[in-house]
Amino acid sequence: MLPITFASWISAVDTLAKLHKVDHVAIGLESYGKPSGFYRRQIGSLSKVAAAQASAKDAEGAPVGPIPGIDELAEWFKKYEVKGSTSIVHGDYKVYNTARRSAMMDSTASREMKTNN
Repeated sequence: MLPITFASWISAVDTLAKLHKVDHVAIGLESYGKPSGFYRRQIGSLSKVAAAQASAKDAEGAPVGPIPGIDELAEWFKKYEVKGSTSIVHGDYKVYNTARRSAMMDSTASREMKTNN
């Protein structure tokens, strides 16, 4: 595996920006995935993970407790949710899920190919 460099991160961000610019309707994906509610679904998932973490116990048996600021974060995203905008998004997009022959991004890989599940 190639080392992850600053150029790799820049390329990953550039690739994601290009993915967001793709017209999903023009390429036949208008009925694929969910066209709205992305933030709501993400906050719902994060809230479930945060609740599980809060009830977990550390190595000494003490509760881990809630993630500081998680409720405020969820409320902020609910308040400022983007309305009326649909784009293709990769559900697990990160530099480690990319195929690179150099610092520049060659492709993205995913077991889950749905856009906005």
